[in-house]
Amino acid sequence: MKRGKIGILLLCAAWICSGCAYVPGTEQSSESTALYSGRDKRQLYQAIYEAASNFREHVSVSGEPESSLISEICQQINADHPEIFWFSGWSASSTDGSVTDIQLKIPPQSEQHECRYMYQQLLDAAEAIRKDIPEHASDYEKALTVHDYLTAHTRYDAQAEHGADAYGCLVEHTAFCEGYSRAFLLLMNQLEIPAGLSSGMASGVGHMWNYIQLDGDYYWVDVTWDDTRIEGADDEQCNHYYCFINDDLLMQSHSLGSGQLYIPECSSMKMNYFMQNGLYLEQYDYEAVRAVIETQLQQGKNPVELMFDSKASYDAALHDLFDENNIWTFDSFPADSDGCVYSGCENPFVLRIDLTSSGEPADAEPTESEAPVNDAA
Repeated sequence: MKRGKIGILLLCAAWICSGCAYVPGTEQSSESTALYSGRDKRQLYQAIYEAASNFREHVSVSGEPESSLISEICQQINADHPEIFWFSGWSASSTDGSVTDIQLKIPPQSEQHECRYMYQQLLDAAEAIRKDIPEHASDYEKALTVHDYLTAHTRYDAQAEHGADAYGCLVEHTAFCEGYSRAFLLLMNQLEIPAGLSSGMASGVGHMWNYIQLDGDYYWVDVTWDDTRIEGADDEQCNHYYCFINDDLLMQSHSLGSGQLYIPECSSMKMNYFMQNGLYLEQYDYEAVRAVIETQLQQGKNPVELMFDSKASYDAALHDLFDENNIWTFDSFPADSDGCVYSGCENPFVLRIDLTSSGEPADAEPTESEAPVNDAA
């Protein structure tokens, strides 16, 4: 096979991010809801949730719950229910000692009709995704389908009007990290797969991602970082670098912020995308790599992906396949291939190879190209 041009695309760029469905009632009211006991955390949660879902700006509870408890519960509702995207917490409370009135932050009445319309659009978009998932699919298969859908149909946009909401991700198909994460959670809730939100820093900037429970173990998933497309680009490049990974891999680039509602222990790699698909190699071996790549090509996959266990194995693969041009000795490259672009990530150690066909004669020498980087603030 003739030797084609090889482009280098450096990924793992730092994305800079800002950063169960309950059907709202049709009645609009600013009246307080019925009394609930402030001593029962679950009842207080339900009272605030129902009020927020139905655009009621006041909720009254018996007793005098601590402001820290009210804040915790509002934070929990906001984290649990991405479908009520209009709810942003509480602003004040007043009490006479026996009854406490909590004032919630909800849109003014003039905006509530539009919110209800958007809410239905959001549920319809989520249902369209769900109906394409086979009923008897495993939780892993369901979660992977959602991950791949979001990365393929959403474009990262730090300035998107609803970029922090599941609505922006699922309906408008533009979002930043919070929107990706809330959309993923909304669908996991509907699929009854345990999952949640996590936030902190990633490569030095604020960020949000998810955790998920699969087959009894917890994993991290960062849908935003697996969508490497940028605003204005035509490429469809989506990856599985952060698709169900453990603490060791995540914490090389992410750190959890303070005040997390829940931090799972993610110690397993059993359900990792590369493990599940036979794309994980403990060391570099030419024949093993060739078998993995050719199997994917025979299955019609392009680009192809594989993960190594260490930097040494990853570097050995780059040197042998690309510096030495042994990538062109593989037997299963499509006949019209005249080059390839490979993208490398060193956290985790993933190699992605994308065969190209320009219809023009290939360059004799490999050429290097730079990856587009999202500089969104």
